[in-house]
Amino acid sequence: MRLFLKRKNMFHWNWFKQFIKMFYFDPSQDSVLSLARKLNLDRREQVRIRVPEIPCSLAPRFLISGSEFPLVNISMGGVCLKDMQNIFSNEVGQELVVTMNWLDTTSLVRCRMVAISKHVQRHLCFVDLPPHLSQRIGKMVEAAMPGIKLRPLPILKYSPAQTEALELWTGVGGESLAFYGADDLVAELVTVNLTYKFFQKIPPRVQLNETPTRTRPVKHQELFQALLLLENVERPSYRIVQLIVHLIAQKNLWSQVGTKK
Repeated sequence: MRLFLKRKNMFHWNWFKQFIKMFYFDPSQDSVLSLARKLNLDRREQVRIRVPEIPCSLAPRFLISGSEFPLVNISMGGVCLKDMQNIFSNEVGQELVVTMNWLDTTSLVRCRMVAISKHVQRHLCFVDLPPHLSQRIGKMVEAAMPGIKLRPLPILKYSPAQTEALELWTGVGGESLAFYGADDLVAELVTVNLTYKFFQKIPPRVQLNETPTRTRPVKHQELFQALLLLENVERPSYRIVQLIVHLIAQKNLWSQVGTKK
């Protein structure tokens, strides 16, 4: 009888703790964001994309009061910046004037802080984003979207492709990414309009899908769009990560583009 009562009391105590846990949480920003994810309330209207840290100004740079803040991700609706030195105020709801520097233009944009996460990440929403900047960010999102939808394709042992490709990825729009074991050709990325060929020792080349027999050197903007796609692959493989590192490390590819000061 005592054992029964003990188990009964333990059951009520465990139920009480679960009840308290459901309705009580630490009101810090990280806890609020975590609760929102658990309740499936973290959906945003705008897709967030990661931007590769290339050694030039094809990607926007963000400055506040003269200090530059690394870009974590960006969308049509806002941006997430990394504040390593805790320069930002921790007041959610405050409005800030952010300087957005591109290769050929500089604009002041009003933003509002909407959240703080991981202690150093500041989530800002655009208050009055000019149309020309909205178009530029839209093109970046458009280039990154195929990477978000890219998925690995199993290579069966009996498949003829096994003799050529070591790894295959495919997308819903006809995009594909293949890695090869050849000494020269490392990978081939097929998008809607272009096919990128990445090599071990020579700069990348592209070919128009309409004229597959002719290749030419890749342009800076084209390479940036390819990097946006690769950077936004969900759960990228080791080969994808190494390809991104390889392309960014080739400083001669970016030497003629506006260099960060």
